[in-house]
Amino acid sequence: MVKRDLILDQIEQMGAFLRKLLDKFANSNSLEDGTNASDSVTNEMIDEIGFDLKLFLTLSEEEARKYLSNYKFTEEHLETLSNLLVKMSSDALSRKEYLEKALLILDFTDEISSTFSFERNNTKNKIRGL
Repeated sequence: MVKRDLILDQIEQMGAFLRKLLDKFANSNSLEDGTNASDSVTNEMIDEIGFDLKLFLTLSEEEARKYLSNYKFTEEHLETLSNLLVKMSSDALSRKEYLEKALLILDFTDEISSTFSFERNNTKNKIRGL
């Protein structure tokens, strides 16, 4: 029972961390703030969970899927990570890379999920429209 509680705590902490990063980026007001927030998010991801966002953006589709599978992200975590990339794409010079990876994350989420999500499907369609 204690082991299960520890795992649940870690899952909740990961979700809170990703939501904090999303909020940090969403609250940036100017292009300079967005760039600073982007750098901060990238650094915090490396420091806290070892996820190298810059590396992830350069990986091929197959490599990116393997990279994601190395982390024990839940569906919610993956959706939050995808939303973060969409938000970050608005201030990025390589907007297309961010959006493509956001879409890849949602496709990966669909593959590992045991349920269909209309919300996730709508998000994928919005990203394709961008």
